[in-house]
Amino acid sequence: MSNDSNNSVLAVVLAFFTGGLIGSALAVLLTPFSGRETRERIVESTIDTREKTVEIAGQVSEIVSQSISAGTKAFHDKREDIKTTDIVEESLTESLEETVITDLESERQEEGNLEVLESFAEKTTG
Repeated sequence: MSNDSNNSVLAVVLAFFTGGLIGSALAVLLTPFSGRETRERIVESTIDTREKTVEIAGQVSEIVSQSISAGTKAFHDKREDIKTTDIVEESLTESLEETVITDLESERQEEGNLEVLESFAEKTTG
């Protein structure tokens, strides 16, 4: 998951907490109920907010866990791709080296044959 998605999840959680706090404060200030009733409502609201917070925290934890798993998998996949590429490059390099060596040996042999022919030609014409 990208940083933008993580930031937006965090923003939602913070907005939720801020809204809960503001709502609780307004409820205390604007309530037409007695002190006892207001305290009971605050306790109920706090319990509801805590339950919702635990639920959201669980969801965020799951999202983070999935993101970590996806990132780990992508890392391992890329590492395997790189290993495969290295193996192919090594194989091609070895094959190219063998071809160059074979070509050089063939050229040396041809030069040797040419020297023998030149020497033979000099002896027969000489």
